[in-house]
Amino acid sequence: MSYTIDELCGLSLRIFKENNYLQSVKLTEDKALAIIKGIANEYNVTAYHTFTHGFSIFQVSFLLKSSYTKLFYAVMVKTDLNHYLTDLEKVASLLACLGHDSGHSINTLSLFNWKRRL
Repeated sequence: MSYTIDELCGLSLRIFKENNYLQSVKLTEDKALAIIKGIANEYNVTAYHTFTHGFSIFQVSFLLKSSYTKLFYAVMVKTDLNHYLTDLEKVASLLACLGHDSGHSINTLSLFNWKRRL
């Protein structure tokens, strides 16, 4: 299933809203959506490093931070990592995940081919 950039921005906002992160960090929905759309707008049109990819990393990172994911059970439950992070740190890390590849002008395969030629 394919989503538009606006739909992905809305889904991102929903994750923040449904976990009460916006209220906790005193961020309005309009401001949060503006930040998310600003991140989306910084992505270049490439074969792989798109906002869709950034959203995928954001979503997986959110799931890894939730207490429902068995994959992350050892880190979250055994070390209580989730309890050491403030909501502001959680929001910041999720926004960083969302924009981690913004501004990339080449795809990963091109980068590997370029390094191989050196």
